Amino acid sequence: MSDHTHNHAPTTETAHETHHDDAHAEVMAETTTLLGRTLPFPLYTVIFGILGILTVAEIVIAELFSSWVKIVVLLAFAIAKAALVVIYYMHLKTDSKIFTLVLLLPVFIVTISLMFLLIVPYGSAY
Repeated sequence: MSDHTHNHAPTTETAHETHHDDAHAEVMAETTTLLGRTLPFPLYTVIFGILGILTVAEIVIAELFSSWVKIVVLLAFAIAKAALVVIYYMHLKTDSKIFTLVLLLPVFIVTISLMFLLIVPYGSAY
């Protein structure tokens, strides 16, 4: 019988694992730095608060204003909220860049399609 000894060299972390661990530590930290200020809340709590503030602002703007400016502001708020959710809650910030491309390509196609739809006159027989 032969005696096989297995030498297991210690594994080294790859750059991706180190980056992932750093991102995980940032999320799990008890404080969050935002615009140069340190807040005594974890990152997800701060993002949740920002989403709540934007939602309340949307409701106030929708009730107080009635012009095309309201539509532009509400669309901007919706895009900002969607970006926050995708970047932080769906972890796009720390994932591979291919996932960003997979998300942005359909968004780009939809945006171009909507621009073409806006060119068609309202009430036309197309």
